Amino acid sequence: MQRHILIPLDQSAFSQRALAVVPEIAKAGVDKLTLLEVVPSIRETIITDSGRVISPAEQIAAYEGRGQAYLETHAQALRKRGYAVKVATDVGVPAEAIVDHARIHNIDMIVMCTHGHTGLTQLLRGSVANGVLAHSPCPVLLVPTHAEKAEPAPIAA
Repeated sequence: MQRHILIPLDQSAFSQRALAVVPEIAKAGVDKLTLLEVVPSIRETIITDSGRVISPAEQIAAYEGRGQAYLETHAQALRKRGYAVKVATDVGVPAEAIVDHARIHNIDMIVMCTHGHTGLTQLLRGSVANGVLAHSPCPVLLVPTHAEKAEPAPIAA
């Protein structure tokens, strides 16, 4: 049975902690990993101090380019360790885009970190993890983390 794991990342040290569990979940017969970054959908045009106009499409393309480069760095390290890895960027609201990606690509499990927000902060800002848990079409493995202990996961070969 082919198993496909989705690991959403957001360029934070918190999200990278999910990569630390790859060796353990791979023991269960994982065939493919997808690293996903969700970039914000942008509707406003920016005019820089120099007068340059940057359209929403240009801004999104720039975010996607940075996201692809970031994801590819992690993917290369995982590939060196023998994992089949692809990278993807989606545009939109993070929880919705993660769930949609999982549905469209028949993901077997989502592995992601929580950012450790609780109480009023979580209430006001919402929680990507909670949104994914509530609507995911597959199991979700949440890797907890705490601000004072967060550091990038060691994934170098």
